[in-house]
Parts: sequence; structure tokens; C-alpha cells
Amino acid sequence: MIAQLTGTLIERSAGEVIIDVSGIGYRVLMPSLSASQLPPVGEVARIRTYMHVTDSSIALFGFADADEELLFKQLIGVTGIGPKIALAALSTYSPAQIIEAIIAQDASFLAKVPGLGKKTASRIVLELKDLFPEDMVSCSVKGPKNTSSKAAFEEIVDALLGFGFTTQEIELALADAPDGMTESELLTFALKRLGGA
Repeated sequence: MIAQLTGTLIERSAGEVIIDVSGIGYRVLMPSLSASQLPPVGEVARIRTYMHVTDSSIALFGFADADEELLFKQLIGVTGIGPKIALAALSTYSPAQIIEAIIAQDASFLAKVPGLGKKTASRIVLELKDLFPEDMVSCSVKGPKNTSSKAAFEEIVDALLGFGFTTQEIELALADAPDGMTESELLTFALKRLGGA
């Protein structure tokens, strides 16, 4: 079982990377945001990995940390959830957001993951809700506390989701947005940070 790879990052694309370890290039499938946080191509990267073996294929999945890997394993343990859907979930939401949705039994939130329907999302909630304590701190995307900025923030989140960004990317882009910004200012602020990511 391959649990970790350390080598030169030689290629990165949406959802996967290739890392050269002693002359062998390993293709590793990763959540898109985790892949984007690796060092630049040409530099040394270290990736936690999980090797998924079936009768017809062997695939390596990579993660930013142990928590992300653990949640991936918990997701693929759910009836009807394969690695592709688990990876899509972690590319759409942060681990904290997925866990919060499970605790809140919010299947509709999880059903927004591409390829994951409401019925399967409900199964995730049903099978995993007992794994997480109900008093875990809320980690969903949070905006400014004052009401006027909050309304603008919510509009920008919806707009950025429409552009194809994930909620995890949006959360990082808007994390330090000053209170009182207009929608136009928030959008400019977020796009600058997303463009520089």
C-alpha cells in the first residue's frame, strides 16, 4: 500500500497531478483545491496517498492532510459512493463543510456535488452522522457579520459558484474581505484573489 509520495511535481491539472519519484511518474487524483495548494511544478512535493484497488484498476488518490484522507475513506465506505463521487465532494466543499452538513443532516447541501443525487446524499447523512459529535464548531462559508455586507456577500458567493469556483475556493478568497464592501467591490476583491491563486 502506497501511503505517501515525495518527489518532483512534473504536471498539474484540474483534479490530478503527476509526481516523479526516482524516475517513476505517479499519477495522483486529488481534490482540485488541494492540488492547487501544492508547490509549483518543478519543485518537490509531499502527498498523502490512498491506493484504491478493484478487479479492473488501481488508482492513487492524494490529499492535503490526514483529515481529508480520513473523510475520503469514510465517504467511499457509504453504500453507493465510489472514489469518483468522494473526490467530487472534496473538490466542491472543504472537509469541514461536508462534516457540518452531515451533522446538520443537510442532504440538500451535499446533493449539490456534481454526480451526487438527493437520495445518495441522504444515505451519506444516514450512514455517517453518528461518526461526528453534534457540538462540532460550525465551519461553513462565513461572511461579514453586519447585515448590509452579509446580503452583498451572499450574492457574490452565488455569482462565484456560477463562474465554476468551489465553495472552498470562495471561502479562501473572501476570508479577509473588509466589512461594508459593495457587491462590486466584493466581486473585484474575490476575483483578484482567485486569479492569483
